[in-house]
Amino acid sequence: MATEIAQRMRFVKQAVDALPIRSYNLPDVATQQYGFMKYDENELDSNTRLSQYIRLNLETNAETVVKFMQQGWRLPTPDLIISITGGAKQFDMSARLRKIFQRGLVAAAVTTNAWLITAGTNTGVVKEVGEALNNYRYKNRKHGLDVPCIGIGSWGYTAGNEQLDDQPNLNSTNMSGLKSTRSFTRQNQNQTLHAVRMDIADEYCVKNYVVKEKKKKQCDLEPNHTHFLLFDDGLVKPENVLPLRAEIEKYSRKINTDTKTEEATAETLLPIVMVLVEGGPSSIKTICQALESNTPVVVIKQWNIRKYWFKRRRLVRLQEASQKHDFDFLKFRDN
Repeated sequence: MATEIAQRMRFVKQAVDALPIRSYNLPDVATQQYGFMKYDENELDSNTRLSQYIRLNLETNAETVVKFMQQGWRLPTPDLIISITGGAKQFDMSARLRKIFQRGLVAAAVTTNAWLITAGTNTGVVKEVGEALNNYRYKNRKHGLDVPCIGIGSWGYTAGNEQLDDQPNLNSTNMSGLKSTRSFTRQNQNQTLHAVRMDIADEYCVKNYVVKEKKKKQCDLEPNHTHFLLFDDGLVKPENVLPLRAEIEKYSRKINTDTKTEEATAETLLPIVMVLVEGGPSSIKTICQALESNTPVVVIKQWNIRKYWFKRRRLVRLQEASQKHDFDFLKFRDN
């Protein structure tokens, strides 16, 4: 594990320095807040599931972000991008539909070699996505299978973000397992000693992320995501990230088209779909951003959600947009 962590950290650092990826507080300096997080306070071992994260300036352009995901995180090129949004406070789905949604989403992602993109928060439909991934991961634990799931969210809105800062956590227990792994590697694989050796930044790259108390106007990160892009504008407003998220999803479709002609590029854009599962005003803003980027939208709903939107006149803009873009409602009845 030590060798893998060290190598992946080197990839990230190289990408951060080369692109470059800037911080919000020091816009002329490359961000130093990136690495791995684990969701407990136990020692790090070979069974510990890690997520990668990075804190970026909200003014970072979408092209740079996508290049970072390729060069820094080395994410495999997908054949489909599935963006999920929906209910948080207004989320209300029956147990039966939850099971249908979770199974269907994972099946679609696995069979199409997809990236999943969400807001990354541990609530509502995003939490359902995480549970679906956790169930899939457990059933396929012998094979080590996983689905890339990227949370695109707000640094300020992230509860417990102080745990992810760039200062070494000397009191944490997470490095004891890592150091013992390094010791084992040095004793038994001397020929790879140089590849295993870590500098100070590498040595403290695994953070404990445990949010024990809920905070107002903040939300913790969903622990089954594989990666998090946390954008900082100095504010606690997750909606500020929505336009950039739409641009990132749009630009992600252009992976592998850099060397193609304009005509060939138009034919080889990766397919993308946004899935809306219930939701309120924030979800409507998200899919409107998607529609403006020509992303097709599928709405999965129960009967009460359309009534909710019509009552508050929230569907007017959606109906206008649906006349110009790919847009459809999937109606599920809970019989």
